Amino acid sequence: MEASGQEARPWERRRDESAPAFAAFQVYLGLGAQRAFIGVARQLGRHKSLVYRWARRHAWRERVYQWELTQSHEAESVVRQEREDALRRQVRDAARMQRLSMFKVGSMVYRDQESGQVTLDPSVSMADAVRLYRLALEIWRAQPAAQQQAASGQAADDELDALSDPELQELIMLAQERASQSPSGGS
Repeated sequence: MEASGQEARPWERRRDESAPAFAAFQVYLGLGAQRAFIGVARQLGRHKSLVYRWARRHAWRERVYQWELTQSHEAESVVRQEREDALRRQVRDAARMQRLSMFKVGSMVYRDQESGQVTLDPSVSMADAVRLYRLALEIWRAQPAAQQQAASGQAADDELDALSDPELQELIMLAQERASQSPSGGS
């Protein structure tokens, strides 16, 4: 029944609909692809002419259509939200991977205290850092401009410093995993 001040949804019980007629409608609604008035009559042990009369009087087909339309819109909304969430995660991950790779590249070069020469840290792979940066750039470029701007506005320069050790380790593993899957991973 409709709540006070609110319009009843078409698949809810109508004011002029008896409890047995509404129960029959619910059976009809629940039959899905096998939906048929004769099936409702058999399932409830009612005469088919009674079920047909209820169906016409209470517009079962239109109500089912409205219910299915609403279900479809809700499902589309969930899928759209999931896509948007995934896009936001991808942009955030790409931005983090870029910062991580730049941090890694910056940490590869240091000046030897004794000789004064600039040298590369042998424990850091330059190829890995370059692949990581390229992958992050590819992901970044694949995102819509609005998503890129949103991620840039949210990402502080010191975001890597704000990550906990487990979060940083997870980001590094994610970057390594994605870099190994990247078609341009073999530079």
